[in-house]
Amino acid sequence: MTQKKANACFVPSPSCLTLMKKLEETWKKTITPEYIKKSSTSVIKRLWAVIDADGGHIEGIHHASVSHEGTDDDSD
Repeated sequence: MTQKKANACFVPSPSCLTLMKKLEETWKKTITPEYIKKSSTSVIKRLWAVIDADGGHIEGIHHASVSHEGTDDDSD
């Protein structure tokens, strides 16, 4: 766990408003456009891996060469 996450998770908040402010601050620092782009790319790869596995178990897809970009293959 990173120090930022540790601070946000384990420091008690004296009030709900203080907690909300801490959460908003942490969100703004953590959820960057780059993070969103990487996350969405990861989801696409994971979805294709599930499709390729016929809905079965998948793991370690971050190293897999799953590339279905631009495919409109409805041959199934």
